[in-house]
Amino acid sequence: MGLLPRNEFKQRFGITVAFLATHSGLTRWQEFHSNNADEVGAGESFSERNKHSIDEIWYKRAVDQHFVREESFVYSVPFDAGDSGGETIVTASHAIFHTEGGKSAPAAVVGFQFQHTALLKLFRNITGNACAMDDKGCYILDNNGFVIISPHRQETGKFFGEINGYIMHRLVEERVYKRVTVYDYQAICFQSNGDNNSSNYLFSPLLHVLRIVKWLLYTLLWYIVQMHAVTAEFIEQYTDENLTFYQPSTKNTEWLKSVTLQRTRLKSCDMQRLLYTLYNDKDNVVYNITAHACVRPFVVLPIPASNLILLVIDQVCPKEYTMELTVNPIDINYQLEGNDTLACYKHDREFTRVRPVSCINRHVNESSIELCGNAGSIFANILLLLICFIVNQFL
Repeated sequence: MGLLPRNEFKQRFGITVAFLATHSGLTRWQEFHSNNADEVGAGESFSERNKHSIDEIWYKRAVDQHFVREESFVYSVPFDAGDSGGETIVTASHAIFHTEGGKSAPAAVVGFQFQHTALLKLFRNITGNACAMDDKGCYILDNNGFVIISPHRQETGKFFGEINGYIMHRLVEERVYKRVTVYDYQAICFQSNGDNNSSNYLFSPLLHVLRIVKWLLYTLLWYIVQMHAVTAEFIEQYTDENLTFYQPSTKNTEWLKSVTLQRTRLKSCDMQRLLYTLYNDKDNVVYNITAHACVRPFVVLPIPASNLILLVIDQVCPKEYTMELTVNPIDINYQLEGNDTLACYKHDREFTRVRPVSCINRHVNESSIELCGNAGSIFANILLLLICFIVNQFL
């Protein structure tokens, strides 16, 4: 087959940009704009969105993929691709290594971006009727278990464990993916500020003044909303027994989230995240998992020269037990887990300041330290007491 002309190649595969990046930065790029003003990134150049070169995700993943399969590309889509209404862009990158004296180092990363619809069309042309039937569910997953192609567009970019946790669990059991635990000992958690109870506040004159100001602001805001032209979009009007009432529209409630104050406070905490990656030594293995009991059979086929696999699930068998896996970070509660080995330096000292029960609760040389301060002493303020006494006598 001869080479396709430039314009035909660009239109057939939906190429939007081709680029080359080195340690010096983004050195070469060429964009192929269309006349569609609504396309993703229209009016915004690739160089403006990828200024960090070696710190970009597509650069790092291409270098890591080189140690798994040298002659392969890394394909990725945004995590929110299924939720976005516009055209999804696929990024493909490949690392070029320079070898000298038996040692190699990454010299550059080349790649291109193209439309997801072109990839989906190519996928359907290759699979034909095999994945067009209702009894088959075909997915293309990347090396971390995220969906590149799915029978349902809204699942694109999501972690497959959130879509079908049981099959993802089976993929881990069959050693297609391996689970990797990552810890973050410098994380920040958001906790609710204050507890709700039935006790009353100690009212003061200042609190009543603040309530009056608050009421005035709310009343002013209400009149502004009534007079605004977009009131009908956010406020619903209904009549009950000749009385007119107004309430927030149920059709558009996103604006309520932006004006509602969520009282939270920051707290340092430890978090863990469960990630998944393909086994490096299973590149050319075809998995054909047959059905047993009520478990659906599935087939896994690695896609050559890429970080992708093809997963075909039999949809005829009854659905498995409901299970959902996630890659979102989870707060580690050492007290609930009963992990005594980490209690010495992971004990929660927010409300109780106590010495750890073991491990590093003291140092052998702490008695010889002479650089400690004397803290502070509490003295009665004689002048303040005299002033209070004199004022009390006159009053």
